[in-house]
Amino acid sequence: MDLAMERMTGGPAALPRLSLVLGGASSGKSAFAEALASATGQARVYLATAQPFDAEMKEKIAQHRQQRGPDWRTIEAPTEVAPPIEDLKAGEILLFDCATVWLSNLLLAGRDLKAEETALGLALAKTDRKSVV
Repeated sequence: MDLAMERMTGGPAALPRLSLVLGGASSGKSAFAEALASATGQARVYLATAQPFDAEMKEKIAQHRQQRGPDWRTIEAPTEVAPPIEDLKAGEILLFDCATVWLSNLLLAGRDLKAEETALGLALAKTDRKSVV
């Protein structure tokens, strides 16, 4: 992870407009994505999709909040992710965590996945802010 971080964190200009972080469950994706966003020096916005339905998820959410610390603006959006992306302010970087959980939320809510995917894609395409998904 250190070598990847070194290559990607030369400041705000070094990070591409959209970064996708992939990995298995509990593999460190969130920590890596948080480090990418933090290294830019920009104001950080955390778009959280997880919902605390059980004790395990409540604990995981609490751990993520503690790990991030107070320097993040958190938006909780289990299904409606496009509006917060469209509302990003100048100088902010977005961390969208987690696309898999977001998709699960949409499926459980019986939402139109194609329409939601399109809305997300349009929001990401329209913004000139950097995003880490």
